Amino acid sequence: MFKKIFLVVAVLLPVAVQVTLIYTLQNGGTERFLEVWRAFGVQVPEYTQFVYRTIAAWWVGPLVCVTLWALALHRGSRGLAGTSVLVSVAIVAALGWSSYAPHLLVRLA
Repeated sequence: MFKKIFLVVAVLLPVAVQVTLIYTLQNGGTERFLEVWRAFGVQVPEYTQFVYRTIAAWWVGPLVCVTLWALALHRGSRGLAGTSVLVSVAIVAALGWSSYAPHLLVRLA
């Protein structure tokens, strides 16, 4: 029972962060970040522009993570649970990186 509770928290916490980031960016957050960069005269990186342009498609991430999580609970699969956590954390990192560390990214071709 404790393992299932840990799995729920381990997956749903990063999914909640994903949903919060996507919702914020989709509802005015992108404009705020862009205004800050422009105010400091910073050029917006291509990766950040890509993420902001395609933010509506990022809703697939939480859906995939929750689906993997549900399958892991149903089947009792540690592999699916681990995959769900890794995918979730990767999406959170990609979204956060696009907004908070754009100077560390490479250019997209």
